[in-house]
Amino acid sequence: MKEKTAVLLEFKMARVWTIHHENSALTVRLIPGTNSVSAEQWEAIKDRPPVLKLIAKGELVVIKATVNQAGLGEMKEPEAIAIINKTFDTELLKMWAKEEERGKVLDAIGSQMKLILDDPNKKYTKEELEKMERGELVELAKKYNIEKPTQTKSEDLIEAILEKVQK
Repeated sequence: MKEKTAVLLEFKMARVWTIHHENSALTVRLIPGTNSVSAEQWEAIKDRPPVLKLIAKGELVVIKATVNQAGLGEMKEPEAIAIINKTFDTELLKMWAKEEERGKVLDAIGSQMKLILDDPNKKYTKEELEKMERGELVELAKKYNIEKPTQTKSEDLIEAILEKVQK
């Protein structure tokens, strides 16, 4: 089985940008910060005039031309952490967290997720909490000063968080 490859891009504009490939149903959506697009997607759009213009202006930068789909494992720790700190796509961060084993890199992913998700006025619903990964629940529980969150069942964390946010 061929390993899936991706291209890591940094999109430096403060907006979401979507590009459609004229000869297919392929669509690539970029958000500010680090983005991962499949090698197939990159091949389809890299020579399009709008993409070339963004590259020429420095608003779109190729960080790594070919990485495995997970992306961070083959990078040195400082490089991986620098990329994580520019990533605002929670799905991409979650994918990296599943594949990553290095403690400092996992800590950086957790910190970045917290930064993205940490809205002090957010009133979470039970449905939102149930969709969260265990690590996200633990971080949120720490934010609300819930005792021993790493030793508490997810269901109990959800109830404790709901109790805190409804006050």
